[in-house]
Amino acid sequence: MYNQPGQNQGYNYNAYGGHQQSMQGGMAYGAGDNYGSGSGGGFTASSQEDKKESFSQQTLRPASIKQLLEINTDNPEPPYTINGEEIKQVTVVAVVRDINVQTTMTQYTVEDGTGAIEVKMWIDQNSPAASELNVPLLSYVKITGDFRVYSDKKHILAHSIKPVTDHNELTYHGLDVIYASLYKDMKNSRSGEGSYSAHSAANTAAPQYKGNESDNIRRVYDYISNAPNSLEGVFINDIQKNIGITISLEQIRSAVNLLIDDGFVYTVMDEDHFFTTNAGYPSY
Repeated sequence: MYNQPGQNQGYNYNAYGGHQQSMQGGMAYGAGDNYGSGSGGGFTASSQEDKKESFSQQTLRPASIKQLLEINTDNPEPPYTINGEEIKQVTVVAVVRDINVQTTMTQYTVEDGTGAIEVKMWIDQNSPAASELNVPLLSYVKITGDFRVYSDKKHILAHSIKPVTDHNELTYHGLDVIYASLYKDMKNSRSGEGSYSAHSAANTAAPQYKGNESDNIRRVYDYISNAPNSLEGVFINDIQKNIGITISLEQIRSAVNLLIDDGFVYTVMDEDHFFTTNAGYPSY
């Protein structure tokens, strides 16, 4: 069973709309409205400013590496923000590209298909976990730690690095990142429109395509969703090889891009490997 890194460290996942991840790896999103409210997962303080500081320090933000690299660090001192929301502790799922073991610290270079970033982890010689941590090159890991900037270079100071043993964890993390990024916009839409469900349905309905383009999209989606499980995702060349010679690589690329834009597919290792988001069957 894959355990959530840092799950006993007191982090407040409920800050992002009541997100819960079951021990079986399932995922559910509640309609909690405490995102950004300063509730801080049970922390209390004497002022709103103290509440806000406590909340930001304890919230664990799922993020892509691209989001971390795009954080504005013109002022190198925290707080840092993603989409206008203050962050400190983040979680990232990525593949290990390089390892540099030093006496007191191990440095990793990790990449998730959106970018690459350096991860540093102090070695505690007195901790049993120090000798048990085995992260081979090209393996997927889930990293929990603080976002830091040192000498104008962005990195993660890790508290936890754990191997990913279930490729579904990549899907869960991708959905976490999307949900955390869109939650504030969803709340604003709900309050601004009066009826979020109607507004959302009107704006998220899948576009309609006709003829061969529609057939291509369905065939590509069917192949990706039914392909054997793999941590690397489904390779675009395998799609072309298996769905026939009547569709070109360019047409497959176009179909995949449309599926990505509409939230049915996302990239994994690079721009040529894909997973479905299990968001339902596209109505093309």
